Amino acid sequence: MKTQSYHLLGILATIVVGTLLYINLCSECIGSINAKVVGQEESFIKTNPPPSHSFSIADGSFSLEVKDNFRFHYSEPSFQMPIAEPLKNGVKDLKKHLDSNPDKVVHITGLYSPDETNNTNFSNLGLARANSVKNHFVMHGISSGQIQTDGKLTENMTLENNTLYGPIAFQISERHPIEN
Repeated sequence: MKTQSYHLLGILATIVVGTLLYINLCSECIGSINAKVVGQEESFIKTNPPPSHSFSIADGSFSLEVKDNFRFHYSEPSFQMPIAEPLKNGVKDLKKHLDSNPDKVVHITGLYSPDETNNTNFSNLGLARANSVKNHFVMHGISSGQIQTDGKLTENMTLENNTLYGPIAFQISERHPIEN
């Protein structure tokens, strides 16, 4: 009976140790657990978004309004990933418009508050944020020649849980010809 008890305890110990090692060392498991958590957080954000500056651009014949925008951690130059599907679709729509109107330029203005810390090589955090969004646009096929960036100091931003919602503004204008 003793031998049988030791065998059962050994099997139980092997199962417990194996389960702990599997959870702690399996990178695929951790990724799927994190994806589930991120998906739950993302669905919460989608259903209860705080007020923000929306991804909104209009120019005569073109109008785009997405009730979401790029999100940034406080004092951070890069936007949070993943971005919402409506925002991805908005970038695609903007690309189509700019492709069919090569004389148009999109102006991206990154906003920042006076109490944020700028740990970038850019002159201000708003410009760094605008360039982060510009790089995203370029990666999705928008010509860098049709994008201008700027930074602007503002005190009117929505901060919730260390996240800024929509510290980016957009505008479309005609490209000014280069004078010789």
